[in-house]
Amino acid sequence: MNDNNLIFVGTYNNFIKEKTSLSDGIYTLNFNNLTGELKIISSVINKDNPSFLTISKNKKYLFSVGELDEVRNSKISSYTINKNKKCLEFINSASCNSLGPCHITIDDSGQYIYTANYSGKSVSFLPVSESGKLSDSPNVMHHGKGSNVNKNRQIDSHPHSVNIDPTNKYLIVPDLGQDKIYMYTIDQISGYLNKKNMHYVNTKPGSGPRHVVFHPNQKFVYVINELDSTIDNYVLDYNNQTLSLISSISTLPENWKGESTCADIHISPNGKYLYGSNRGHDSIASYKIDNLDGKLINIGIFKTNGKTPRNFCIDPSGKYILVGNQDSDTIKVFEINIKSGEINNEIFSLDIPKPVCILFL
Repeated sequence: MNDNNLIFVGTYNNFIKEKTSLSDGIYTLNFNNLTGELKIISSVINKDNPSFLTISKNKKYLFSVGELDEVRNSKISSYTINKNKKCLEFINSASCNSLGPCHITIDDSGQYIYTANYSGKSVSFLPVSESGKLSDSPNVMHHGKGSNVNKNRQIDSHPHSVNIDPTNKYLIVPDLGQDKIYMYTIDQISGYLNKKNMHYVNTKPGSGPRHVVFHPNQKFVYVINELDSTIDNYVLDYNNQTLSLISSISTLPENWKGESTCADIHISPNGKYLYGSNRGHDSIASYKIDNLDGKLINIGIFKTNGKTPRNFCIDPSGKYILVGNQDSDTIKVFEINIKSGEINNEIFSLDIPKPVCILFL
């Protein structure tokens, strides 16, 4: 079995206000890149909502958030990836000293973990040892009050993802509650975030920036906005540490009248196409990327055959897109037309409780 065929899935399984799911925690899957079929190989018990995951660049370790809620303290967990046994082996857990971590990333050196703490209104930093063990002394950067444009979602700050740029120098943090995108400088020796050397850009009021993806050319940056269902296209100036807005495009059909919010965003391995997920409309919006200015050209909007496509990923070959439908407990596999970027018919479906994050090794 090729390592590229191993997939890890983070899930929800521990709620106060709603029914707890039957998920073990984190699942290891095999993906057949000839047929598109998925198979569960193993799982590890983690009952703290191990929703989002990240993998070290050397592919030795996996880290998960514990996305509990706005009242229970949360921990980050570390695992060794045992490629021979096709499973995860627990190393340790450490507090992120905040509430509701919803996204996690690790820098290229494998020494520093960052989390976006949605309920905690903050970003946390945790050192990692060479053996994958997490430090229990996190550094926390608080963001403060929200924009108040959307009274239901923006009273407080809500950092929604942490994204290290391709040069490993900056941490880009969209704050849904503030309608801001923060750009922190990462200290290359200690990994700490320098608040004095921090810049930000304001997004459209009420847009609610959520997730980020960098184009392979390292010039274009795309941000999907949860609340107004749009994708913004920026140019990243590394010297001046600025993001300049080029264009914005809707992820929904023109005549759509129902409620819908965006979730995830990814670019195809060849850099030609971009995809974003709609929860409510339950679809994936697809676009061709203009090579000159990075603007997006509509290809089509494709149904995910399930409820609430929270997260999705594209396989390394660019032939398949795997969509996690959180509220229908399925991962759906679709073929991608590499020549046009269109998403073709569903070719496989796997039942898995409350899938939130899908990662290829």
